[in-house]
Amino acid sequence: MNLSKTELSKLWQTVTANHRHAKLAQSTNSELMDALTQGQIAHQTLHLYTTDQQSAGRGQHGRSWISPQGNVFLSLYVPMRTQAHDFGIDQLSGLISLLVGFYLVKMPIIEQINQMCMTKNLPSIGVKWANDLGFIDQAHPKFHKLAGILIEPVFKPINDHSTLIGLVIGVGLNVKNSPMIQNSLYESTSLSDLWQADELPAAATLYQPICEAICQAVAHHNQLTLAHHQALTEFVHEFNQVHVLTGRDVQVFLQDDREKITHTGRCIGINDQGALVLQTQQGEHSLFAGMVQLKS
Repeated sequence: MNLSKTELSKLWQTVTANHRHAKLAQSTNSELMDALTQGQIAHQTLHLYTTDQQSAGRGQHGRSWISPQGNVFLSLYVPMRTQAHDFGIDQLSGLISLLVGFYLVKMPIIEQINQMCMTKNLPSIGVKWANDLGFIDQAHPKFHKLAGILIEPVFKPINDHSTLIGLVIGVGLNVKNSPMIQNSLYESTSLSDLWQADELPAAATLYQPICEAICQAVAHHNQLTLAHHQALTEFVHEFNQVHVLTGRDVQVFLQDDREKITHTGRCIGINDQGALVLQTQQGEHSLFAGMVQLKS
């Protein structure tokens, strides 16, 4: 199911050939999507946009993403697969963002940090449904966000029809800096807060492992959408092992409106559609949208 080192190497060659880096960008997701829809770049292949700093970074539900220098701001375009031998995504589902997070947690630098955390009995970095990476501080239960994922479909007029041509998958990873977060459902953290080795890797050195993680997620997603029930069951189980909310009491809000609690219950995990499953007093509920906070 996983891509081989040879396959990843070939994909990385394509990515590097189509890599645009800027010292400053408004939003790598927005600029990459504009280039695709305006026909400035070919939509049949992978493209990578990165920047040192964003002036108008975006997160989930249209929220701003604080973008100081020294962190990763990356957007990878993955086309829809039109031929069996091409690399791309077969179809969309609620699992794709979860798979991207799942494989980002498997990056060597995250695995090394988690091994250190395990020896010191500290919380591990995992995925928080549906678009974040981070950990939960046991002493003061609150989510500490290390990275965010923003996935956006790209549509382009083809033969007078608006056609889905692919996905832009954005990843913001705090490397050197932990942005100050005010009045939020979470705290922020960075690799520099967690890294115990001699020298912290530069943001640019993380482009390749992040892109490889995204490609692995796409390949895995294609297998799951082929209705391989056993593979889907296995992924749900594996994801729930690294899902930081599994087994915790949570509250779900309507996007960022913390005055409107829509559900309260214990998180069971995710289901095979990528929905968050809560056990409430009224029974099980599957949620496809919302903001989740640990219940105090």
